[in-house]
Amino acid sequence: MKIALVQVASPDDETGAHRLERVRTLVDGLPDDVDLIVLPELWRVGYNHFDDYPASAEDL
Repeated sequence: MKIALVQVASPDDETGAHRLERVRTLVDGLPDDVDLIVLPELWRVGYNHFDDYPASAEDL
């Protein structure tokens, strides 16, 4: 199994849509033989946006 660890900055002035597109570009650039991609747990919302966590949560 090949695992890719992707470190992603989450600047406060970046929109969620822009961040998603930036991460999508990073993921699309990974080799085809990667089986699992690991992102930081708060990459989509950003660490310091505590009030946004409930609204940004998604069902699994």
